[in-house]
Amino acid sequence: MLGRNNMHGLVTVEICVDQNGALLEVRAVSGHPFAITSAMESVPHWSFKPYKSGGKVKCAIGTLTLKYDFSR
Repeated sequence: MLGRNNMHGLVTVEICVDQNGALLEVRAVSGHPFAITSAMESVPHWSFKPYKSGGKVKCAIGTLTLKYDFSR
């Protein structure tokens, strides 16, 4: 297993955002456990814009892919 000082890679999380842009849920899909922990702690602090389709605001579910590099 790689140590924290030389670990890098991608983490994919699934998010659910409500009509106001508030994050309702974040779920880890893939990635190294160290990076997943970091993603799960940081994504809830992000801001999201409400999703609009056909002029109407709707809830949205999507995935985010985050690139991590702990070697810096």
